Amino acid sequence: MIQTNIVMILLAFAALIMGMILFFYFSLLLSYMGFWTPDVWAPRFLSFVFAEFFTGALFPLDILSAPLYFVSQSLPFFYFIYFPLKVYLGQLSSLAIIQGFFVGLLWTVGLWGFARIVWTQGLRAYTAEGK
Repeated sequence: MIQTNIVMILLAFAALIMGMILFFYFSLLLSYMGFWTPDVWAPRFLSFVFAEFFTGALFPLDILSAPLYFVSQSLPFFYFIYFPLKVYLGQLSSLAIIQGFFVGLLWTVGLWGFARIVWTQGLRAYTAEGK
């Protein structure tokens, strides 16, 4: 379905930008594990497999049971793909869109703040190896 409502297209674009920022901070936080451990590949891989399940990339999240769908809406992964797609398709009410942006922005600010804290702590713990 091609969206013709310009407002929905703009809202979907804003939701997509928010999702990309959330994904960036999620990935950044996982990368910061390198301050404390030399192996970051395995935990990143496992977390991305878990995240892909809750992004809606594998299947539409609304086929989940009600409690599991509620949990998925509470996680930041919901706002990577599923929320922008639902906004674009026009399948959300105005209230659901406002609520989605509010929760997504809370996650964005929260991950940003947590990333700053982890970065500061990581710099204190950083040690280099080699010649």
